[in-house]
Amino acid sequence: MVATAVALAAVVLGLTPATTAGALAPRLPDLGMAPLGDFVIDSSGGARRLRFTTEIVNVGAGPFLLSGRRSASSSGVMSSVRQQVVYDNGAVGSVRTQALMEYSGDGHDHWHVRDLERYSITRVGSSRELGRGAKVGFCFLDSQRYRILPGSPSSPVYLGCGSQSSTSVDMGLSVGWGDVYPWYVAFQWIDIAGLPSGDYVVRAHADPHALFTEATTANNVTWTRIRISATDQVTVLEQGPAA
Repeated sequence: MVATAVALAAVVLGLTPATTAGALAPRLPDLGMAPLGDFVIDSSGGARRLRFTTEIVNVGAGPFLLSGRRSASSSGVMSSVRQQVVYDNGAVGSVRTQALMEYSGDGHDHWHVRDLERYSITRVGSSRELGRGAKVGFCFLDSQRYRILPGSPSSPVYLGCGSQSSTSVDMGLSVGWGDVYPWYVAFQWIDIAGLPSGDYVVRAHADPHALFTEATTANNVTWTRIRISATDQVTVLEQGPAA
């Protein structure tokens, strides 16, 4: 029965059977978004951009781990990206993903996971997107403890995203930890040129393309209702649910 359960878990999760021997219960991560904050309109350089701070978090039972590989150091893309899943007995399974890692693009000089998060803005009462976040690549790591959970380390474990010469990169987000993107970093904005004053909803979506294995996707989205004044002041009217 044990062997059958292990084999079934390997099939369902796409795990490499050789790494799951003796394991029964996977400790899956659970990605979500913390509340959004620090809304400000940036009009520098003639642009009009809504900037804000986001934090992707892991509130699951296991860490969120990705390993990227490329065959040559001349390639700016790692197309072989696998998710590592930890089991109760410490065994680690490997899940194939369709994710891509790409180098830099925003002056940060490290590797990013493409499409890990998505931001959008709509009018209150409408589902039509009026703009999307400019940032599409994300280096995730333990930058801030979000919640004390079973198995959550008291100090950061995952701290980097490789360098330009790396042919392999491992990224991680520990249980109970989050990765913060402050409002002022490169591409952390939505272009709102032409949007009039009024009430809007800004949404942030973790893993919007369902590229990764996690415990649930029910908490992947958070939103904030804001008011933009005629003088481009931003007021937070309501915060939606967060992970």
